[in-house]
Amino acid sequence: MADTCRLIEDARICYLSGDLDAARNGFFSVLRSDPYNAMALHYLGLIAFQSSYESEAITFLKRAAAADPDRDGVMADMGVVYRHLGDLREAETHLRRACLLDPESAAHLYNLGLVLGDQNKLTEAETAYREAAGLDPHHTGARNNLGNILKRLARHGEAHQAYDAALAIDPKYAPALKNKAGALEQSGEVKKAGKAYAGALGVRPDGATQIRDALLLPVIPESCGQIEDYRARMEGKLEQLEDQAFRIDDPVHEVGATNFMLAYHGLNDRGLQTKIADLYRRVASSLTFQAAHCRDWLAGMESGPLRIGFVSSFFVEHTVGRLMEGLIAGVPERQAEVIVYNAAASSDQLTARLERAALKIVQVPRQLEAAQQMIAKDELDILYFCDIGLEPFTYFLSFARLAPIQCAGWGHPVTTGVSTIDHFVSSRVMEPAGADVAYSENLVQIDGMPTPIRNPMCQMTAPPVEGDKILCPQSLFKFHPDFDTLIGGILRACPQAELLLLQGSRPEWADLLDARFRKTIPDVMDRIGYLPRMSREDFLATLAAAPLVLDTPHYSGGMTTQEALAGGTPVVTLPGQYLRGRVTAGAYRKMGLTACVADSSEAYVDIAIHLLRDPKHAREVRAGILDTVPALFDVYGAVRDHLKFFEKASFGEA
Repeated sequence: MADTCRLIEDARICYLSGDLDAARNGFFSVLRSDPYNAMALHYLGLIAFQSSYESEAITFLKRAAAADPDRDGVMADMGVVYRHLGDLREAETHLRRACLLDPESAAHLYNLGLVLGDQNKLTEAETAYREAAGLDPHHTGARNNLGNILKRLARHGEAHQAYDAALAIDPKYAPALKNKAGALEQSGEVKKAGKAYAGALGVRPDGATQIRDALLLPVIPESCGQIEDYRARMEGKLEQLEDQAFRIDDPVHEVGATNFMLAYHGLNDRGLQTKIADLYRRVASSLTFQAAHCRDWLAGMESGPLRIGFVSSFFVEHTVGRLMEGLIAGVPERQAEVIVYNAAASSDQLTARLERAALKIVQVPRQLEAAQQMIAKDELDILYFCDIGLEPFTYFLSFARLAPIQCAGWGHPVTTGVSTIDHFVSSRVMEPAGADVAYSENLVQIDGMPTPIRNPMCQMTAPPVEGDKILCPQSLFKFHPDFDTLIGGILRACPQAELLLLQGSRPEWADLLDARFRKTIPDVMDRIGYLPRMSREDFLATLAAAPLVLDTPHYSGGMTTQEALAGGTPVVTLPGQYLRGRVTAGAYRKMGLTACVADSSEAYVDIAIHLLRDPKHAREVRAGILDTVPALFDVYGAVRDHLKFFEKASFGEA
């Protein structure tokens, strides 16, 4: 017994000093005399894991657990290894067992929080991190990760507090410094965010933080000049990063953001999008996964129905979910097998409708490697990413080759710049001539609306239209500085008119927009107000009751445009140069109407004034919209057009 204790202690010293070979030999010496020694088996499991022999690690840890079932550290470490392998259910099971064996362990709760977050079990993850923080008053990681979970739950004020709590313990804790900077960025405090990123880089100049700093953009730009300045800043910082050697192991968690705001500037983003994607591919080897079946796939040589996957984090009552529902549920079983990869953190009525459509729905873990392996096993022919760039997880997932044919939809209507996305699915009624130059992908243009919805007003009676309460129901980050002049022109010409905007989930954005209005259109500020958040039914009724809706230049409405037109409400639009600024114009083109489509800023203002001042003209426009709007809701036609494209792509002809 004394010899065994001495061998274990000597091996432990080797392990703690980093001499894994000597430690391994020492623990094997223990097993020769005591083959069921739980401590030796436990350490051999840890050594195997640290040497990247994960399967061997599980074997040793299972033997350790069999030798001593109440050893909480073994259960916890098995959970950590299973998480690394992407088996999140087993990871959760073992970590919960560890927490039961030692309910006072902050470390076990912290690791449980990681696994729960990976599975989108956000409320449970919040509880785990709060309990870990309560047990260990110095646990900066628990407080920092709590902030990340609260951010995902859209509880932004509490997220700020959690980051501040971590920094109160350690003012130089780099992850919290970076996340605090990100929180400031998302709240629109771009200058403070820039200083915060600089502070984080001063503590630890890691690659992920350098990228976040490079991608910094204002949420509500003060002016066109500020847009130009920050795009130039981004370009310069990306060029600096091209010459730097660093590695990012897990971009979803280390970077944790996309260059989302870039699309709202009304400019050609292809160059920047491609430069950013190329940088990620160079520094993050985890992105370069390739499914085995893609290596041997030959166009036109596969038999049977196509196997098509659709992936999104928004298969819920969200704009993307509503836009995609008709297409996904409308694909006939005889023509294709559809698999829905749902990375949403929750489920609701829309998710249930997809399930009732007898579709195969797979809940995707928010861990990149696990998701890659899960999708690869299904050996898809086509993988359709509904909204690349809206959020980090599916953006980084798109870098893998998971199907021989990979497409991007217009849930985020801008080129991805990602080399593994082969096609961008758009529409002839929306794209301008020569649109291909704005895409890194092959541009596919179907005939009608690229994603069909069912008429949202088909069971509603539109209320009477009264007054001059103009509506602009778009997210406030769509309000390009160019829009201010148009708003001012309309409100000055119509002294009785009011413009109503949507408050949204971030009140600070309204404050920033109001500050800009006070500089650009101070004389009409008193007639711009905000509607509180409301139910979907109330929102549709509000749209139908408005005398007109103003479309945002450079990034027009999509779902909201179709909803407004369904109720007969005129939407005044000024088509931009790129798809994202031409969706409303495309809807009118599909309907065969031009009365509300402007060809200049002056015409935009004139169209709105005419509708407000001339009730007879407004009634005629409204009647024309109601007569022709059914053309937008051709679900069958959109499904047919997509199936034609899928079939051609499978033969290498798209």
